[in-house]
Amino acid sequence: ACSARADTGNRARGQRVPPRPPSLSLGRESPAAMATSVLRTVGGMFRESGAALERLGMAMQGKYAFQEQLSRHRTIMGLGDKLPSVDADAFVAPSASVVGDVSVGAGSSVWYGAVLRGDVNSIRIGCNTNIQDGTVVHVAKHNVKGSLLPTIVGDNVTVGHKAMLHACTIEDGALVGMGATIMDGAVVKSGSMVAAGALVTPGTEGAPG
Repeated sequence: ACSARADTGNRARGQRVPPRPPSLSLGRESPAAMATSVLRTVGGMFRESGAALERLGMAMQGKYAFQEQLSRHRTIMGLGDKLPSVDADAFVAPSASVVGDVSVGAGSSVWYGAVLRGDVNSIRIGCNTNIQDGTVVHVAKHNVKGSLLPTIVGDNVTVGHKAMLHACTIEDGALVGMGATIMDGAVVKSGSMVAAGALVTPGTEGAPG
């Protein structure tokens, strides 16, 4: 308030008041945070430049242009400090989503529109297993007794289209039919089959084969 009154007095006497220097907030961000921010910005610039070049090339080709849609969808995405682990020999479709604490074994496949979301717990997919189109695999933190409820899918398992696996265990060689729902704590035993559209209620444990 005092400096403001002094400035007003100076202006009244016709004196020039020098501008105040801008306030700087140097040192508030760590070098790592600043580098991350810069890389994120530059990465966005590169992506937008690629999209602009695609549009320019199509305009130059005219009626002979073939339009390739550039999707911004992120197939494999971390969640906080949880990062997916997908084997180099596994396949994840471009429109699938593998998020958080998820591992996918060698030779396995996650097909179009499938969602594997490991947020409050983990998802483990074994080897040579296929998670077919539109399937949702999720987890629960724990049951009423406090037992952890990840989702575990073994080796050589087939999960049909639009199935729902929620905090359950599917053992090796099992088959889950299209549209089936497997609920918290249920166990589908090795070599067994769940019919299409079936509901396996929480805590159910079937017989092998």
